[in-house]
Amino acid sequence: MQLCQNRSRYSFLLLACAIVLAGCLSVPLGDPEKATIDNKLLGWWESRPADASADRELILMQAYDQRTYLVWYYSYSGDAAGITPKGSLQFKGWLTQIGDARFLTLKTMTPTVELQSDPEKDRYTLVRLDPAGDGFTLRNVSEDFVKDCTTPDALLKRVTENADNDALYAADKIPRYERASDARKDAIGEIVKKFSP
Repeated sequence: MQLCQNRSRYSFLLLACAIVLAGCLSVPLGDPEKATIDNKLLGWWESRPADASADRELILMQAYDQRTYLVWYYSYSGDAAGITPKGSLQFKGWLTQIGDARFLTLKTMTPTVELQSDPEKDRYTLVRLDPAGDGFTLRNVSEDFVKDCTTPDALLKRVTENADNDALYAADKIPRYERASDARKDAIGEIVKKFSP
């Protein structure tokens, strides 16, 4: 996951975009007031990188209401013997179905970002969520491909027309996430504690 490109005075926001998903958008996809959550996505999810030395990620999806999610994201390196936190973010998220494709829009809710005075602080990250075995993969929508979409309707039109076009998506590796087993809950608890101030 990567971040949006912004001016240097927004260093935290840049870090957030770099940690998370490729591309920050100025408008959201879909209407959170018309969305519906998928209860199958609730709970803890762990990334499964092909490279054992790659950074790891944890995602907690909680129901904020019947329409939207509260999404907690953690990035770290190491293993149970020595975790090094890389960053954490919180989002409000909602699903938008376009044909057979399902997209997750994420609005940053991290306090440090919310304190920014710039009107462009309200940025959105957009990913395609595809089933993969018992888990899912996230494909980042490329900011460059949709950068001229300045209204939600324009973004919806562009994504609808290009949902199956590889050019819509960033070229970075697609992370795969698997549901954390009950046996992993204590280990996850220890990881999350490392992010506490």
